[in-house]
Amino acid sequence: AATPTPPARTTGAGLPSFADIAERVMPAVVSIRSTDIIPASERRGGMNRFFGDGSPFQPFFGPDRRPSGEEEEEQQQQSGGTGFLIEADGFVLTNNHVIDGAEKVEVTVGETEVYKAKVVGRDPATDLALLKIEGTKPFPTLAMGDSDRIRVGEWVMAIGDPLQFEKTVTVGVVSGKGRAPRLSAVTSNFENLIQTDAAINFGNSGGPLVNVAGEVIGINTAISRMAQNIGFAVPINIARRLVPQLKEGKVVRGFLGIQIGPIEPEVQESLGLKSREGALVQSVEKGMPAEKAGLRHEDVIVRVDQTPVRNNRDLIDYVSGRRPGTKV
Repeated sequence: AATPTPPARTTGAGLPSFADIAERVMPAVVSIRSTDIIPASERRGGMNRFFGDGSPFQPFFGPDRRPSGEEEEEQQQQSGGTGFLIEADGFVLTNNHVIDGAEKVEVTVGETEVYKAKVVGRDPATDLALLKIEGTKPFPTLAMGDSDRIRVGEWVMAIGDPLQFEKTVTVGVVSGKGRAPRLSAVTSNFENLIQTDAAINFGNSGGPLVNVAGEVIGINTAISRMAQNIGFAVPINIARRLVPQLKEGKVVRGFLGIQIGPIEPEVQESLGLKSREGALVQSVEKGMPAEKAGLRHEDVIVRVDQTPVRNNRDLIDYVSGRRPGTKV
């Protein structure tokens, strides 16, 4: 069970006591060091292997520590990130890009306890990974909050290892919800990110974004290098749904076999729709589940089971969250 998180005290000005929040959360935040073997032909500085050259976004890797011998065919490259314990028996949640391709992963709990970590499961589409460490006693854990209930403007705290300054705390607010900044081709179909202005930098990858109750509401994932203090976090509810599959070592998703688009004002007018809510079916692939169910071009999907579909994201999240073979 997660460590209980009592409500934070407030200061005389009515603000939460950020020091109390940090004190409760810090023990369950871990440092992650990954070591990979990089062939000389692929050596590109380590930062853009996930996001691609020229991307306006950057993951929060720590700075590379390169050994001498640049002429060698291959070399070890180390990068750093952050994670947090979600179960007392040693399950750690972090970003996939922190450990992607790593030959060795180490997790530091507290200041001195270093553990060799096993990568249990990865999901590149949401940039999540689940690690496992083994200890002789229960580990401290963080409670998961409800990212669906967060509001723009509420206080949040980010904790991580920016630029190898371990356990750095920064505070800001939720700047936006439901962001899809197209961080990479791998994640673009599943992005539904929290935007925050809590200062985050290289090394914060995989660290928790917590609310004033000390509950995790997001996993810090990327920053915009074209702006100041525009960062993005994967909502914790996405991770909560995927953890059981990550424990099994593989994430599988349901799909319909359609291309969808937003309902723009001209589409609403041409189709005589009462509102712009829903997902517009732009095309249907032959032989796929949607065609077998009778969906056609220019259909508008407004509900799946008892879940309203207000936009494309609602449809993608619901369908991808179902196991293949499920009837809806």
